[in-house]
Amino acid sequence: MRQTLSVLASFAFALTTIGSAMAEYPEKPIKVIVPFKAGGGSDAIARTFQNAIEANNLASVPFVVTNIAGPGGRIGSRTAKEAEPDGYTLLMNHLTLLTSEATGLADYGYRDFEPVAGTGDVCLTVAVMESAPHKSLKDVLSAAKAQPDTLIYGVNLGALNHMGGLLLQSTMPGAQFRFVQIGGDVANFTNLKGGHINVTAISAGQFNAGRAAGLRGLAILADERHPGLPDIPTAREQGFDISFCFEYWWLAPKGTPADRVAKLAEIFKAAMDTQQVKDAFTKRLTLPIYRAGDELRNYIAAEYAKIEPIASQAMKSKK
Repeated sequence: MRQTLSVLASFAFALTTIGSAMAEYPEKPIKVIVPFKAGGGSDAIARTFQNAIEANNLASVPFVVTNIAGPGGRIGSRTAKEAEPDGYTLLMNHLTLLTSEATGLADYGYRDFEPVAGTGDVCLTVAVMESAPHKSLKDVLSAAKAQPDTLIYGVNLGALNHMGGLLLQSTMPGAQFRFVQIGGDVANFTNLKGGHINVTAISAGQFNAGRAAGLRGLAILADERHPGLPDIPTAREQGFDISFCFEYWWLAPKGTPADRVAKLAEIFKAAMDTQQVKDAFTKRLTLPIYRAGDELRNYIAAEYAKIEPIASQAMKSKK
């Protein structure tokens, strides 16, 4: 009898300990891996959420942003993928995770993560200089068709702006840009202004910041006009069926417990409602979109289905 009571007591203690451990999550700092250099758009958004969570006491532990840069974000993304699936490591990435898989540059992909939250929507804006002869999207595509492989389109090969350019090119049969490696938003803006490239696509926020330097927006690749750029027409308004926006995704390693994923999603949802995040989104012309659960999972799968067919074109068009 005494032995039975001892076993029951041990069992009850174990249940109490397990329940306590689950209730206490999170117990230690949560590491957020940003697979890009400090100072970029992704890093800025990650740190905005980090500060909002801390300033508004949205979590009992700090969120610590760690930059692990590498080509196409692949080093940092792999590091997050291989982390312990315990809810204490997150990856903050976007469509680059999908393009790396779709182009074969990475041997892993979105299915190797548990989607936590999608926060914010950033749409690309096709831009030229005011001095360029192209006044509309039709003008620039027609030029790319009339003289294939001569109009220089600045991209980060295999990344978001490259995919957007390929999709844009496909809307007019026969059009062919000459895609050249430049980099991200800032690098393409600088090269466009310097006359080294003829056209590019940059985020709505970067375009808005560079308008004073003489940029002309030909189209925003969104479903509807951006409230912060009401004078820039969408591609669809001009007869070209393309929309190319991306969300910032927070992802956990595959196998992270569902209750912890849900807890993290709640924290990011609360952060979306803070003034810090609202102000940052307004400044960067980022739409305040939030997704989680099955909605986010289905959205990511649909985005991959859209990206995958043009992945081979991305590799063929490397110079």
